[in-house]
Amino acid sequence: MPSPPITVVCSIGFLVALAGCASFSDVEPGKLKAANCVLGLLRTLPDTKAVDLYVTRHYRESVPVIGYEYQDASGRGRFTWFEIGGDGPDEYLYFHPGNAELAVTLPDKTAVALNMQCHVMDGQVSVT
Repeated sequence: MPSPPITVVCSIGFLVALAGCASFSDVEPGKLKAANCVLGLLRTLPDTKAVDLYVTRHYRESVPVIGYEYQDASGRGRFTWFEIGGDGPDEYLYFHPGNAELAVTLPDKTAVALNMQCHVMDGQVSVT
């Protein structure tokens, strides 16, 4: 079996480091429910290679972070991570923590599914 690309290994290591002392019990229940919905949905998509849920501290708040590896339309492997945020209770946002220029945009069909099934919308898109 070929070894994973170094970017995937480094990204996973980064997510583990982010988790620090945060625990799932520290996450607001609505955000955790939305994150688990996203996790379950991503696992069912045919292009998903790996997906996992972590918790990290964002200032004083613990937030769920999803690590997502998938195959894009050209067949290349992609990896991204995003936080689940927002005030809920029926709609949450996902967004790339840190520099938005480094964010990998989720495939359109994935973004639509997250919105329709989990009520989680792209936090990077401005609504006018």
